Amino acid sequence: MNLIRIEPIDKNNWEEALSISLLKSQEKLVPSVIESLAWAYIKPWDEAFDPYILCKDDKTFGFFYLSYTPNSTNNYWIGGFQIDKEYQGMGLG
Repeated sequence: MNLIRIEPIDKNNWEEALSISLLKSQEKLVPSVIESLAWAYIKPWDEAFDPYILCKDDKTFGFFYLSYTPNSTNNYWIGGFQIDKEYQGMGLG
């Protein structure tokens, strides 16, 4: 069985994250990967942003970030969730 892996984005895989693309009609629904990575680095709000890629069979097919208020017990959410247009409709979301 080929399991889906969730990997934190780091200096070894950030370019794979940038390769994710959406259908044109979806691009305004979520922040871009590059915008999300900028938020993770710059931290424009008092929130933490931890970006991740989704992989299967050594192929990167998705992206999301966890956003949360540090030291909070109830302020966590998933944002920027996207599946590459080539992998949509396969039940990976």
